[in-house]
Parts: sequence; C-alpha cells; structure tokens
Amino acid sequence: MQDDAPTRACARVIAALATATLCGPVSAQDIGTLLGLTGPNGIPLGQWVMEGDRVAPSDLFLRPDVAATGIPVPHTTPYALTRQTPETGAHALLALVFSDAPVQCAEVVGTFPLDTGYAAFMTAADADALSAYGASIARTGADPAQLTGNPLGPDHAAFVTLPDNTRFPAAAVQFEGEFPLFAFYDADGGLAALAGLFGLDIRNGPDLPPCGAPVS
Repeated sequence: MQDDAPTRACARVIAALATATLCGPVSAQDIGTLLGLTGPNGIPLGQWVMEGDRVAPSDLFLRPDVAATGIPVPHTTPYALTRQTPETGAHALLALVFSDAPVQCAEVVGTFPLDTGYAAFMTAADADALSAYGASIARTGADPAQLTGNPLGPDHAAFVTLPDNTRFPAAAVQFEGEFPLFAFYDADGGLAALAGLFGLDIRNGPDLPPCGAPVS
C-alpha cells in the first residue's frame, strides 16, 4: 500500500459523513456539519488496528467491562476522529468511522462514562493491557497519572501507546459524567460510525429517531 493511501481513505470517510443525511430527508443537517468533523476544529487521529470485535467507551484511566458495555463493530479498520474546542482545548466528541457508506440514521446505543475527563475507546485486549500496566505503576507507588504521562500531544487527543505496544484512541474532554454514545448506520443496517458526545447536545438540532422509526 502506498504511504498516502490512509490519508486518501480518511478523506473519503470524512467526505462520506459530510454528505450523509439523518434518517432520509434530503434537508436534514448532515453528520459532518452536525459533529464538526469537516470543519477547522475536526482532527483525524488516524487508523486504529483493533484486536477484537467489540469496542467499549471508557474513561482513559479505568478498565471498561467490554463484555457489558462493548458495542459489536465491523471487521474493518476504523478511523478515529475528534472535534476540539479551540477556546478551552477540550474535545466535544470522540468518533470511530468504520465505513464510507452513506449514513441513513443514528441512535443512542449506550453511554460514555467519564470520571477523570479523559475519553477513550478500548477493546477487551486494550482493557486487559491497561489494567496490567496500571497495576505495575501502582506497585511502584507512582502517581496513577504516570499511566499516560503526556500522551495526547498539543491537540489533547492521540493514540495512547502502552509499553507492550497496545494502542487505542483517547481525548481530553474536560467533562465528567455519563454522555450519550451514538451509532450511525448505513442503508443496509451496517454500523458506519460511533461517536461519544461530550458537552454537545445535538438533540436541540435535527431530530434523531431510532433507525427503525418511520420517516415523515
């Protein structure tokens, strides 16, 4: 594969989100505009080579129960993207894009629990590696914050990489609480994207009925 192939693919998925509509109506606000992925504050983090077929939304510093909170995902390599708020540096969303198929509808499929203000997506293997690394840090008596040090870079979002090369996307959200996890589906019912929304209430924008609901 040529070096610029991932860049071209990332451009395609962003363009797909930018031209998608919610639940059918042509006049519905497109997802790219709605989530700000195509604007100047959208930040593509890159491809995530996952180990497993379920992804769990999680606080960066906590091991998620992937069996209970994980979402089944396609056997494709997703792109991780986020949207930053320039005034504060906080990130209003963390998204995974699995397909460049046009998105037809979206619905809330769970919550994104945050205790420390750092959001991450993890697989079961990631959670196990995080737990083991956290335990090794605790045995040294070091500050648990040393788990990540300063891994998120100047944009406060990146792939966290542990010493065993475990790698998963994370972002500094600067909010705490339970936040909605949205799933976006294509016309065949395939999962096209997942997005956790933090401090961003899109329910005041376009209506997002369940995907099985009739379109008026």
